[in-house]
Amino acid sequence: MVTLELAQPGQEAAALAMIQQGRERLAAQGIDQWQDGYPNLESIQGDIRQQKGYFLLEDGERAGYFCLDFGGEPAYQALEGHWLSAGPYGAIHRVVIGDRHLGRGLAKQAFALAEAACRRRGVPSLRVDTHRDNKTMRGLVERLGFTPCGLVHYRVSGERIAYEKLLEPADPAERQG
Repeated sequence: MVTLELAQPGQEAAALAMIQQGRERLAAQGIDQWQDGYPNLESIQGDIRQQKGYFLLEDGERAGYFCLDFGGEPAYQALEGHWLSAGPYGAIHRVVIGDRHLGRGLAKQAFALAEAACRRRGVPSLRVDTHRDNKTMRGLVERLGFTPCGLVHYRVSGERIAYEKLLEPADPAERQG
């Protein structure tokens, strides 16, 4: 069974270990995403402090990590392109699966859980961005129904392709009160 656990102070090392594994996999593919020292301890601490860092648990074991942010991504305001919606959205960042858990469809399940969290909050869309050369992530989000909307630029990590997926409303019984 795959579930989410809100990351807590003191759990940064577990998230960073998975991020380092992801960083090494990207480097082995010749992709310079995450090769500039980001994500780092400070970004993970920020996720945890703002209660937007999540571990993906597979049968109770930490298998992945991601940030799910409902506060708005500043870089998305300067999109070179057009978003599908102008309203509130969730943004998923720093998606990584630990080496021992690869090949089990867990990244797909992470996105499904993020979409469910958006629906529970009444948030009608989910956005994500990734490096142009990260064909694995690009392929995944496109298979999951995300639409490429344009380019965003980050001061440190550079240009990213931005995607958005419009979500069907949640069953009223599933929404938060």
